Amino acid sequence: MSDHPSPDDEPTQILPPAVAPRGLDGRGPSSVVPASYPEDYGIPPRPEPVRRSRALTVAVWVAAGLVLVMLVSVAGALLTRPGTVPPAPSAPPASDPDASVIAPPPPAPSQSAAAPQVRITLFSAPAAVVCVDEVTPMEVTLTWESVDATRAWIGVGTQDAQQQPYQEVPVQGSLAVPFPCSLAAQEYTVTVAGADGATLSSTLTVARTLAVEPPPVTPEP
Repeated sequence: MSDHPSPDDEPTQILPPAVAPRGLDGRGPSSVVPASYPEDYGIPPRPEPVRRSRALTVAVWVAAGLVLVMLVSVAGALLTRPGTVPPAPSAPPASDPDASVIAPPPPAPSQSAAAPQVRITLFSAPAAVVCVDEVTPMEVTLTWESVDATRAWIGVGTQDAQQQPYQEVPVQGSLAVPFPCSLAAQEYTVTVAGADGATLSSTLTVARTLAVEPPPVTPEP
């Protein structure tokens, strides 16, 4: 019998039981897998959170809505602003023969100081002129008076003596003018103008009377 102990005689070492890792609450085993675990363990990687992308999308839509509201408000303010000139009416399409164009109203007259209104208070002449024949011309005396006129004209055979004047005359007076006895009647006109350029005309007609009536023509048998 040997003095050395055999390997079977060595004392057995007793290890304490393994303790499973506990969860965050300290009650049960933890099921949390560290993020550093490699894929070799057969655990799929966690999906990335989508909260940030959703929040960004919502922010973009809110900003777009605010911009749209601001544009609509500015456009409405411009259209309803006092003094805004409405757009001119456009011509109707050529394909629609029943369409009509509505013209804009004419502008109101300017409120300037009113000039004195020119008036003709008198314009006279003989009602008829006695002609000795139908060839020899005669004369007619015209008389006129006006108020607030600055210029005056006499016309023969016209209704606007300024456009077709026989002679420019004072704003009141008398004038002898020819009467053609070849005509049965003749028109005479006086036209006056005020300081603002406004004109006014008055026309009368003088008839012809022959001194000796020609004998009637007797037809030959």
